[in-house]
Amino acid sequence: MSRPVSSIALWAALLLAACAPAADQDSNLSVTVVGEGDTDHGLSARLAAELRAATLISRDSGGNLVGGLASSWRFVDQGRILILRLRPVKWSDDRPLVADEVVASFRRAARPPAPHRGFRLAGVEGAAANAAGRSTPRLGVLAPTSRVVEIRLEAPAPQLLDWLAEPGLSVRRLDLPTLSRYQTVKVDEKDAATGAPLRLARLSEAPEPDTRPAEVTIAATRDAAGAVAEFRRGAVDVVVGEGLAGLLEARVQGRSNELRLDRLHGVYGWRINTRQGALADPALRRLLAERIDRAALVRSFGLAGIQPEAGLLPDSLRAASPPPELAAAATLPPGSVETAEAGGSGSAPLVAAPETPPAALAPEVAPPPPDAPAPLLSPRAIVARAVATSAPAALDAPPETTSQPQPPSDSPLLTLRLLVPPGREHAQVAQRVAADWRSFGVQLVLVEADAATRARLIAEGDFDLAVDDTSLPVPDAAALLDRFRCGQGAYCNDAADALLAAARMVTADQRPGQLAIVERVLREDPPFIGLFGAVRWALVSPRLEGWTSNQSGVHPLGRIGRAGR
Repeated sequence: MSRPVSSIALWAALLLAACAPAADQDSNLSVTVVGEGDTDHGLSARLAAELRAATLISRDSGGNLVGGLASSWRFVDQGRILILRLRPVKWSDDRPLVADEVVASFRRAARPPAPHRGFRLAGVEGAAANAAGRSTPRLGVLAPTSRVVEIRLEAPAPQLLDWLAEPGLSVRRLDLPTLSRYQTVKVDEKDAATGAPLRLARLSEAPEPDTRPAEVTIAATRDAAGAVAEFRRGAVDVVVGEGLAGLLEARVQGRSNELRLDRLHGVYGWRINTRQGALADPALRRLLAERIDRAALVRSFGLAGIQPEAGLLPDSLRAASPPPELAAAATLPPGSVETAEAGGSGSAPLVAAPETPPAALAPEVAPPPPDAPAPLLSPRAIVARAVATSAPAALDAPPETTSQPQPPSDSPLLTLRLLVPPGREHAQVAQRVAADWRSFGVQLVLVEADAATRARLIAEGDFDLAVDDTSLPVPDAAALLDRFRCGQGAYCNDAADALLAAARMVTADQRPGQLAIVERVLREDPPFIGLFGAVRWALVSPRLEGWTSNQSGVHPLGRIGRAGR
């Protein structure tokens, strides 16, 4: 790790970077992110934050955890306490870093208005209360000595180390001094208004293993073809996709030694609006999820790294099967996730949330109703039933008026609107799924919108389906399932919430089996249609070294440099 420089040196470095060309242009690095075209959010902002971050734990070029501000660490008390010892590091004003400053920084990061989710997801004591704005209990982060930080957990959480490597948990002070290795070079207001690239300058004079480039430029664009053309001309060192958009262009134009693919901790699929219309029927949602030829879908990309995925979790984070005792304790009877009301949202509780989560087994599931199983329906009949049930006119009309002539067998019974980001790749995926669904009367209409518009429409419930390729740099299955908790959006499944809460309280070896049961419950009342494992593509110049594909999708730009330098 590079040693922070004094405040005078910091400002001098920034002044030189802003006003004069770098002394060694060959040590600079230029990156273009293809996606929403916004450097203030998304992947562009994350790459810049990783360069500026000073975290207790860091990641190397392969995404592996290494020491950051902490030189060593160990779990004690059966994994419920993490002890970290700090390196002898100084702030840019030459004051030494002490553990009390780490505690203060973390407590600020855990509170509103923007509490970092890593504390709650890792189960740090008091994290949920702090995120809600309550003053007690205090966050379970302590400073036993000036060089030791102690983090107390509600239950063992091996992923805590991964969360501590997140740039959002960088150690900061409220005043100017910093521990950062890179600092953003200010641009004038005119350039900022036109979406000028981000420039970050190294604060140390000499390069070190984690500060190889003297300056890093990060640009953002929606124009995949233009970005790839710039790469082909050698004007850009790296082009990386924020999502799926641009992958087809990169595959066609990039050489085999330039195209890289990260198989991420996530699933590309479509979020479902379960609160309105025919999609309120769990049987219809299950039918849509089942009737997709995912093998043919992924073959259309022509890349072995993209694999079919029908669930809510990628294979890398899913237990092969839950232990027999857990499966027996939470086996779901057929149809038990559906509510008694036709077209119900599936939010009725299947289990009572325990006052104290059990140590191993999942909560009991209510016994199956004594009713005889319903007769099997054809896919088209399931669609027709869901449409009829969701139509207010059909529900209110007298029986003799509800019987209507049946539409032709090849005509659509239901039209669904799919929100997609810009990019022909999303349209290609939709076209292939639409072909599978057309046979039983469902047609898709694509609505392309930018990130802000999609977020607004989803928040307002003005959608049927929406592309969701959420992935995490942390291999945390519970965190991926957490986005389907009640209160996180329109969807709510009390049974899954109770099971997820129980899974957080068991030992690390029991947790995968518990989470497999959570996923099973959610797939009976699906809020999401999984299509294939989430990926991130990049074109990387052969002249560079230090970019290694990994499932975290983390590529610290400070560790990337010219080969042989």
